[in-house]
Formats: sequence, structure tokens, C-alpha cells
Amino acid sequence: MSILKTVKVVCELRPREIHRRESRAPFIRLRGYWLEAYGFQVGSIVYVYNTPDGLLLSSTPPAPVVLTSLNQLKAQFLSVGIPTTRPQRKDRP
Repeated sequence: MSILKTVKVVCELRPREIHRRESRAPFIRLRGYWLEAYGFQVGSIVYVYNTPDGLLLSSTPPAPVVLTSLNQLKAQFLSVGIPTTRPQRKDRP
């Protein structure tokens, strides 16, 4: 994957509510005709995924995961490292 563009995270001031100070929030602005070339049309939905490396923006929705049996659910859990059996309980004396 190559770097297409770099942007800077800036601060957005949010209006204050009654008896509260204004708050600051991180803000990223993306704008340009280049977005259309990558599937981000005006009015389209942007899907934001969290990954181990950071955030990933996509113009395609996530694929639905359809499980039809308990065995498929167990296989899905095992594929991401989640155990599917209970630990053995030691009998009390």
C-alpha cells in the first residue's frame, strides 16, 4: 500500500453547553476531486474500520457474516484466537 496523501489532524472547537467550557476535538478534513477516483462520490457513505495499523476508510460496506451452525460460529471464533471450550475446573476437596 502506498501513501496517496497526507493530512494533518487539527483541533475543532465545539460550542459550549450551559455551565461548561468549550471542548476541543481532533478533526481530519479530506477534500478534493481525487476522492471520486477512489469511489467516494458526493453523498456516499464512508465506512471507517479500525485495524491494528490505524484507521481504514472504505467506500464499500463490510461483508455480512452469516453463520448457519454452531460449528461455523466456533470456527469463526477460533480463526481470531477466541477459545471455544471452557477451562477445566478443578474439583474442590
